[in-house]
Amino acid sequence: MSRPGKVIISTGLIILGLLNILSETGVLNFELNTLIIHLFLFYGLIIVMTTIGRNSRGLLFIGAQIFIAGIAMLMTEKFEILNSVKILFPSVLFSFGAGFVMLYIDNPKEKTFLIIASLLMLISIFAMLFLSNSGIILSAGRVINILLAFWPVILSMMGITLLVNKNEASSH
Repeated sequence: MSRPGKVIISTGLIILGLLNILSETGVLNFELNTLIIHLFLFYGLIIVMTTIGRNSRGLLFIGAQIFIAGIAMLMTEKFEILNSVKILFPSVLFSFGAGFVMLYIDNPKEKTFLIIASLLMLISIFAMLFLSNSGIILSAGRVINILLAFWPVILSMMGITLLVNKNEASSH
């Protein structure tokens, strides 16, 4: 990814994380959900569009995950989901499967990506249909809920890491 792209993404992550922390602590009083959803959709789409066909599989996968997370947040905001914990773990599996589909689209010669995508999507559907009442899904959902509680800090740290790596790369 180019330096301006890294700066834009890292700055956006830092600002988004700080705005959410300020909102959660009561310093700022506004709803961030819509802004966050649009940022995820925008950044995810930008990353996918700039990395597809450029042999940047890691960034392509991350961009697809960010975009899919934006879609998932949009759906949970617009539609009433009764028990999101039961669908959280299967949704993560399905999201990873969709990321591998993007990797396959980027490089159709790698059939492994398509196989992994198919397996992850099938496992997620199986988990949704047959394991929704088991402790496995609920435990995985609790772990994911803990990670979601700390996502502003994680986003800020990712942005700071990108800026530090950019500064180290430019100094060498």
